[in-house]
Amino acid sequence: MVHTDQGIHYQHSSWSELIASVDDYIVWYNNRLQQRLKGLTPMQYRNQTLDALIA
Repeated sequence: MVHTDQGIHYQHSSWSELIASVDDYIVWYNNRLQQRLKGLTPMQYRNQTLDALIA
């Protein structure tokens, strides 16, 4: 199985390796700092927005 991310090709020998790789990417993506979100991670920004709506 092969998946591509921004032009980089990754080869996996099993579905479980592919799923683990995609899961790792999702965790990284959701926890990276974003300048356009005022230095927050997407998850921090989401939680901050939800907290404001609930309060």
